[in-house]
Amino acid sequence: MSLFSTANFSDSFFFNDKKFRYNKIPINNISERAIEVPIGLDFLEKNKTGRILEVGHVLSSYETAANIVQRDILDKFEVAANVLNLDLMDYQPEDKYDAIISLSTVEHIGQSTDPTGAYGESSQLKDHEAPLKAIVKIYNLLKVNGKAFISVPFGCLSDLGWLIQFGDQYLQLLFTKYLLPENEVKLSFFKKVDMELTLNNPRQIWEQCSKEELSDTRFNQPFPFANGIAFIEIYRNSAADYPIENGMKEELIYQPDGLINNLYFSNFFFGSVYDTNGWFHTKNPTWLFFGPYITLPAGKYELRAKLEVEPGGNFILDMINNAEGNTLLKYEFQTTSDYKKQIMIEKDLENVQIRLLSDSTNFSKIRVPILCLNRIEK
Repeated sequence: MSLFSTANFSDSFFFNDKKFRYNKIPINNISERAIEVPIGLDFLEKNKTGRILEVGHVLSSYETAANIVQRDILDKFEVAANVLNLDLMDYQPEDKYDAIISLSTVEHIGQSTDPTGAYGESSQLKDHEAPLKAIVKIYNLLKVNGKAFISVPFGCLSDLGWLIQFGDQYLQLLFTKYLLPENEVKLSFFKKVDMELTLNNPRQIWEQCSKEELSDTRFNQPFPFANGIAFIEIYRNSAADYPIENGMKEELIYQPDGLINNLYFSNFFFGSVYDTNGWFHTKNPTWLFFGPYITLPAGKYELRAKLEVEPGGNFILDMINNAEGNTLLKYEFQTTSDYKKQIMIEKDLENVQIRLLSDSTNFSKIRVPILCLNRIEK
């Protein structure tokens, strides 16, 4: 019931050699919440005797009446009971905190409105480095000997408008530009290995990994939301606060969001039903999928597809411009292959779709674990 792993799904995972159970409360649980929540609740429990701040209103949705940990909760946009609707960057409490936790929140700070329009800043206020400044602010809000636990999406440095996916060079600015003491920060990384093909509380497989294993990982590819995350643990020893503003401009390259991120969780139309492992079964010529009818601004693009075929057959993967009726690329194949093709689009195109045709008259099956279209140059 998955695309990549041959391992059985487990109810548990390991973080720094400690065993945790995956979160199964079905609230945003298709995402990295599957591992953030149990680790986050464990952090609260360990620090419950101290003064605690949560940045981003997240963990209340996963606590039970028996395990609620008293804390301040700060969230600029989400209105709820006992939540302070204040901007973290303007927050000046009378007393500092023994512990601060922030799960999948700081990457949104200073960025544009999210796809639902529920939260985010106007585009005029966008600041690429605001998430880094937010981490410095969290450091400054800690007491000496205080602890913080922060999670962010991590992989290929990307600007998705409503969030920044951290990359290694970007993350290192905490030390090289904002001058946080590196010996007071511990970094850990996780990659998403697999998940069930359902949006209804799917089982997932996450594994702790090195940052190098995530260097090319993109948000939403091939699974919805973060496919790699970084855990930032802060242990404050210094008495001095660190300046948040730094006038130096860093010339980093931010990748944009993908135009097509995956097949099974996107707005494609299916001419044939696939099974719980993503396999299309076919013995007659038919269109297996087509769509999602997108607009492509002029620029250079790369299409990647992992095409798994058993035992063999005749297939055609193409990309066409419906508005003008021309074929942008065409790939014919008979066996399993990893396909990568760059294409230059000279002018803006509308109603572009990708299609997969089975042209086999004998039984065969095919699945497409990876299907993504990314803009690589304007």
